[in-house]
Amino acid sequence: MATKYDLTHVGNVIARAMAGYMAVSLVVLGIQLFMCIYGLTVFLETPRTARKGRVPYIIINFVLFFLLSISALMDARFLFRLLFESTSPKDFIARRQNMSDEMVFASQVLNLIVIFIGDAVMLWRCYMVWAEKRWVIILPCITYVASLILGILGFVPILRDLATSDGNLTFVSIFVFLSVTTNILVTILISSRLVHARRRLSGMLGDSNKTLGHFTGIVAILIESAVPLSVFGLGYAIVLAITKNGDPKLLQKEVANYVFSVLYYSFAALSPQMIIFRVTTGRSWVGYLHKSVSGTSWDGNTKSIAFAHTRPASWGSIAEEHRSFSAQESGDGEGSEKV
Repeated sequence: MATKYDLTHVGNVIARAMAGYMAVSLVVLGIQLFMCIYGLTVFLETPRTARKGRVPYIIINFVLFFLLSISALMDARFLFRLLFESTSPKDFIARRQNMSDEMVFASQVLNLIVIFIGDAVMLWRCYMVWAEKRWVIILPCITYVASLILGILGFVPILRDLATSDGNLTFVSIFVFLSVTTNILVTILISSRLVHARRRLSGMLGDSNKTLGHFTGIVAILIESAVPLSVFGLGYAIVLAITKNGDPKLLQKEVANYVFSVLYYSFAALSPQMIIFRVTTGRSWVGYLHKSVSGTSWDGNTKSIAFAHTRPASWGSIAEEHRSFSAQESGDGEGSEKV
């Protein structure tokens, strides 16, 4: 038997959930703005010879920020209009269900674009790390393309009827699952590559506890950047999959939808931006690799790195393994190498 809710209570709960959604979105925008401005500042302070390859990352960083900013402004406009025109919590619920707003649809599309760009950035980093064995990224590429298709299909019903359709929740749910799967696969591939490099270097570096700690930190960041996204993404996908009209627990699922959706969309942008932030500030993992191998000082900013003229006996194999890494990451602006 369906549960009958007090519409006054429902209106208050939904309004608070939407307000919380906006509050979290604004906090995330503040974090993004800091990373964008700080990354740009470090970039401008870096010598021109060391800026090569960083410009695309700077642009992507600001694009993600502006897309989410516009999306947040559209959501804020919708919420303000809804609250301002409502005369009571009951009226709030009625207006929320019947109000047709093109900006809400545009906001959802912008969030979708942010996810596509973020996943593409993670795939690109994986491609660079596995430059010698590019076939390993075939599976995450397949899941990425599939998520792209299903994400678009999920919004087709909205295009047909903006007022009454919320989109195909099945397609959207599968899209989120595939996007999360893509990020998990990419993180596993990059992390495994770095762990392997760390083990190979541990046999040739004397100050391993201090130097290789950098690799542990980098791997931790890669894992942490995907774990929140994966957790909240799975939660969001599950809520979408089990939400049906007439459900006796529809109110609880509505609130859960707001909680998981704002966290998922936030980390979908923050996860790749944390990687971009390290690249634009000259702190990506290859910088630590160069420091470890050369023994030269490295202050976190990109500089020319002079490798030692005498190489350890075990250097031959590790040099071949990481030669492509250095060549690929030179496009990130990690500096010019002298071998």
